[in-house]
Amino acid sequence: MGCPSSCCTPWAAKRALGTISPAAWLVVSWPSTLPSSSGTKRTSPPPLEALEPLAPAQEPFEPLPFDWRLIDPIMAELRRPDPAWWERLGAITAPTLLISGGPSSHVGRESLERMCGLIPDCRLAIIEGAGHRVHGSRPEEFAAVAGEFLGPA
Repeated sequence: MGCPSSCCTPWAAKRALGTISPAAWLVVSWPSTLPSSSGTKRTSPPPLEALEPLAPAQEPFEPLPFDWRLIDPIMAELRRPDPAWWERLGAITAPTLLISGGPSSHVGRESLERMCGLIPDCRLAIIEGAGHRVHGSRPEEFAAVAGEFLGPA
């Protein structure tokens, strides 16, 4: 299932329902090669392998802290992302920090490394064993990594 917390559901849910205006999403088209900070061209990554379809979500017997009807559209979006999203990562000009919770997170290291390789000024930090909600499960380590990246106040 998708993330049941509010950490990533609102944007994906709103997009799945079509309630976010197109202007809220990066709408730049990029060629198949992307500029890098060193001036060389990088090609966009190959498409992810096709995944087996998931069984449709069933209505739960008890109330959930999120709208269960959004599970199917969110999972479809996560499992078959628009290839143009990867191409647009090269448009990010701000220094970027990706924080992973290690192998226990459902966002795999390989995907984060691909993403980090496409963002011109990107760093990947891994907090082993923290899982998907790194900031909640390991707040001190998260704050240290983010604080180092952000610099002094």
